[in-house]
Amino acid sequence: MVTAYAVAQRTREIGIRMALGARRSDVVGLMMHQTTVMVGTGVLIGLVAAATLGRTLDAALSGFPSVDLVTLGLVTSLFVAVGAAACHIPVRRATRTDLITALRVE
Repeated sequence: MVTAYAVAQRTREIGIRMALGARRSDVVGLMMHQTTVMVGTGVLIGLVAAATLGRTLDAALSGFPSVDLVTLGLVTSLFVAVGAAACHIPVRRATRTDLITALRVE
């Protein structure tokens, strides 16, 4: 929802870029790159926090590994996929709008 709102706020910018000759794939790539940076930062912070908390709770987790790499890998993949979809869908919708409509949005 936050990503869709951010893309909606940039609809005018997307319209200007496309009016000046940017292809749809260029605009989608730009927005996906920005989302990738945000998702990557969040994943990195989450992995560091999970490793730190896992080591802290190691005594309470008797019999279980403090850091399960398979689980961390699956959860990271899930978050990256959700982040990509959260950006890709609104950006595709914004690039398919009429240029005149996109330029009139305020």
